[in-house]
Amino acid sequence: MNRFKNILVLCQEDSQVKFALERARSLASANGAQITLLDVVDLDQRDVDDVLSGLSHQTPQELKQHIEHYHQDRLDHLAAEFERDGLLVTTKVVHGVPFVETIRAVLRDGYDLVMKGANVNPATQRSVFLGLDLHLMRKCPCPVMIVNEPLISDRSRILAAVDPDTDDVNKDCVNRLILDLAASLSTSPESNLHVAHAWRIEEEHALLTSSLINASPEEIRKIKQKKRAKRVQELDQLLSETPATPTGCDVHMMQGHAGDVIPMLAAKFQVDLVVMGTVSRTDIGGLFIGSTAETIISRLECSILAVKPPEFQTPIALGDALSIGSTEARLEDARAAA
Repeated sequence: MNRFKNILVLCQEDSQVKFALERARSLASANGAQITLLDVVDLDQRDVDDVLSGLSHQTPQELKQHIEHYHQDRLDHLAAEFERDGLLVTTKVVHGVPFVETIRAVLRDGYDLVMKGANVNPATQRSVFLGLDLHLMRKCPCPVMIVNEPLISDRSRILAAVDPDTDDVNKDCVNRLILDLAASLSTSPESNLHVAHAWRIEEEHALLTSSLINASPEEIRKIKQKKRAKRVQELDQLLSETPATPTGCDVHMMQGHAGDVIPMLAAKFQVDLVVMGTVSRTDIGGLFIGSTAETIISRLECSILAVKPPEFQTPIALGDALSIGSTEARLEDARAAA
């Protein structure tokens, strides 16, 4: 495998952090990777004032310090499991907006994968992908994995959703990255890799019903036949030119909208991870592929690994995050005390 070497795990309390940490430990062991556990304190002055109104014995500075210590102690407890496995792990707590500080950490420290647990809807007790997840999948320059299921070590069903297009270099790069990552994550004998592409004739209903166009059903049938043959050829070429793709993977060429087809296949084959692209154009930072990617994400109930073109530029600027109680800071304190 050896695909990921520097993994950042965003450890939000209200997420499926346990599932994310399980998968992070597995990836770190398989890749010889180092792990950083990140927690972001999203606390503004109004929040502090609201709490202080009922805690007369606390000063604002004391309250912030106690909250910071709480988050640091929590990360230290989570890191202990990695240390017991002999894995290299550090912890970091910062102030700010979670998705912004996560992306800044990627820009600053060169992480090649961001992981986060999906959130749970309290009303339904089902996992959902919220605004933070979408921000990361839109704007984070490295691959982002939102983990929604527990790790089953002896089984992995992975679905790689690709959109082959030999005329689009950026899309071709994304497709190859999707296949490469999906293949690297499905190396066990019990794993099963599915590769899926959804195609359709745009404005088919208009072609059939418009009196101005006046296309016959036979003409539409030939258009479909031609387009499907072209997409089959492009998918075969993509698979043949991506050496990492296992020869025994299951390939699905499905007619229909990707927003319908990909979630349907994921549910049918009970996949635990969908690998997909989320950005098609690199000249506009953070732009989704229309509404297609958002539709797919909103309908999935499994984990997602979202990737972007190599040339993608995040709209988030690199700033100086306020680090509080990080592992590095505590080591410096220890050296100073000695």
